[in-house]
Amino acid sequence: MYICLCNQISDKQLQEILDQNPNIKLSDITKRLGLGSDCGSCLQDFIKHSRQTHAHSHQSEQTAVHRLKPKK
Repeated sequence: MYICLCNQISDKQLQEILDQNPNIKLSDITKRLGLGSDCGSCLQDFIKHSRQTHAHSHQSEQTAVHRLKPKK
């Protein structure tokens, strides 16, 4: 799915950068890919996408930790 139509930046491209650089700043992503450099509407989509991805990842981690805890 395209996050940025103006620059043809897909969610997969963004995810690759986030996977390689988990602490990357939004300003660095915009410099590397050109995200938001035209109309800017993609920035909201990117933020929403990254929050959903982070929330899903965090939920999966919590589930895994819960499974590993010994029962009392």
